[in-house]
Amino acid sequence: MTCAKSVRACLFLFFLALCGLGSMPVARAAECSPEMSRRAVALLPDASDSWSSLLRHQTTFLPCDDGELGEGYSAAVAHLFSSKWGQLEVFLDIAKENPDFRRWVMHHIDATASDEELNSIISNANSCAGEVVKRKICNSIKNHAKDALIESRRMRGAR
Repeated sequence: MTCAKSVRACLFLFFLALCGLGSMPVARAAECSPEMSRRAVALLPDASDSWSSLLRHQTTFLPCDDGELGEGYSAAVAHLFSSKWGQLEVFLDIAKENPDFRRWVMHHIDATASDEELNSIISNANSCAGEVVKRKICNSIKNHAKDALIESRRMRGAR
């Protein structure tokens, strides 16, 4: 079926591309066995010290990104952006080649991080200078951290 034969199919494909769903990793459809989940959690500390290691871990264990592992991923992302800001260029290179990973990282800047880490991320992102693409990604990092900080304070206030 071609776009000329089916405007409806073409619009559907356009919508998927617009939403980014057409480029979601296929690995997400895989199941996460209990053994795979245990392995993922056990190996995460070794993968949390660099963007390259985190990308390899995330690619291998993407189907398990939930619960304990999801929180571990959020902690790793917060650590890298708050304490390893010097690795930003590595993240930018990976994000350029792998937009799904960039979106995944932004999703993991969340309220599970400490306020101290989130404030550090905001401060680091504010120091961003250089080309437009870099500043745009830094702005996105900053905005996700600000949203997470608001959510964190809201959750604490609700207790």
